[in-house]
Amino acid sequence: MRNQNSILNRNHDQIEALIESKNVSIAQLILILENVNSIELKHKTALRLHDIGDLSALSALVKEIQKDDNKNYRGTLVYSCGAFDCSEYLDFFINLIINDSTEVAMTAVLIIEEMERLKKDQITKELDRLDKILDQQKENHNKEFLEEVIQILRNKLDDF
Repeated sequence: MRNQNSILNRNHDQIEALIESKNVSIAQLILILENVNSIELKHKTALRLHDIGDLSALSALVKEIQKDDNKNYRGTLVYSCGAFDCSEYLDFFINLIINDSTEVAMTAVLIIEEMERLKKDQITKELDRLDKILDQQKENHNKEFLEEVIQILRNKLDDF
């Protein structure tokens, strides 16, 4: 708790220096990501977590993407997930494609394309859901990305 307060009580420049420090820990970066209000610092932290590539950061990144406060600033947070195999979050990234901006949707497609640990039933479930969504929503603003994901998932299903 004391360490947490000492990190969060620093000013913007001090936190930025810590983010860029070689000695910063994953736990410290996650603490910063989850608690600072500055979008700039959140993005720098997310990018640092991306560069480090420690899988323990993935759930924190996903939580940040889900926060309403970050709704208009998700692009970098989503991009930062690209350093990880996000297979367990397939439905989450598909929801981003359905509901979010073009930038976020495009990045989510790239992340789905790189997923390596998808399960057959997971793919089948999402393909069924995507087919229903496309039938119901003739004009989704990210329709082309949804169609691309369907093709990606069908190709992955063929690999089983």
